[in-house]
Amino acid sequence: MLNNLPFSVSIFIVAFSSFTSVLILTPFLIKKLEIAGFISKDMSKGGRKIAKNAGISILFGLSLGILISLKFIDPANIVHMLAALCTILLITIIGILDDFVPIADRWRVVLPLFAAIPLMITRAGVSSMNFPFFGDIELGLIYSLILVPIGVIACSNLVNLLAGFNGLEAGIGFISSVCLFVASLIVGSNISSMIFLSLAAACLAFLFYNWYPAKAFPGNVTTYLIGATIASGVITGNIEKAGIIALIPQIIEFFLKATSKFQAENFPTRIENGHLIYEGKIYSLTHIIQKYLRPTEVELVLLLLLIQLLFGILAIISVL
Repeated sequence: MLNNLPFSVSIFIVAFSSFTSVLILTPFLIKKLEIAGFISKDMSKGGRKIAKNAGISILFGLSLGILISLKFIDPANIVHMLAALCTILLITIIGILDDFVPIADRWRVVLPLFAAIPLMITRAGVSSMNFPFFGDIELGLIYSLILVPIGVIACSNLVNLLAGFNGLEAGIGFISSVCLFVASLIVGSNISSMIFLSLAAACLAFLFYNWYPAKAFPGNVTTYLIGATIASGVITGNIEKAGIIALIPQIIEFFLKATSKFQAENFPTRIENGHLIYEGKIYSLTHIIQKYLRPTEVELVLLLLLIQLLFGILAIISVL
């Protein structure tokens, strides 16, 4: 029986399924998007046009990985895994809509609330939380009806703020999910570990087409998807603190963008010999790096991913 396989073999099967499906589907999807006219300018490379919204392939790989993992988890937890998948799918639909029919800011807050319903009604996660000086406190319905939807809304929007460069979104998804996968293993949550493993494998495969010079853009569908997956994984695995720490770069980005009333873009004001240069007020982490270091696009992305890795490691330490 497949469910009698060692956990290490189960991990390999899930990761392999998610990775290979994205690796195979993405080039096919790129061609179809280009034929259909779904292309966009790459602002950092002189307006070169490439396929956009190709991150839909990540959704397929992630979903396949999660569905296959149902064979390897405790049957009693399957309902929570399916609830997490429903939330991810619903959030992804919002991302697809935002790619094709831009959504007003207020709806970006309201719509994820409905996507959180599967996690709310199945009472995914553990409603008791540990607070400094107070110890474990049972939150009951406050957790399911208030904190869960807030977490889904926040995560689905946060990841969308730090994006726009080749390999950045998928790279953030890969690094954060790998770190949270390790955190899930430490706390013994097979549900969240499978969720994060599926996301990590899917994002890694997509990087083959999204790394500089990118053949395709991921689109808002990917950032919403990554955020929703992180929210679902940390809730089902009861590692909310680790999830918050892993998303600190996005939280910092939120406050920086808030000073511009969320109107600022992450792009440079000019490009000289391949170096990104930003002049003006600081409204993003990308602005800080571009203003003082004047990196190439690859250097910028690598620096941001290094920052993401740092907080990912801190997230792992938080569960030890």
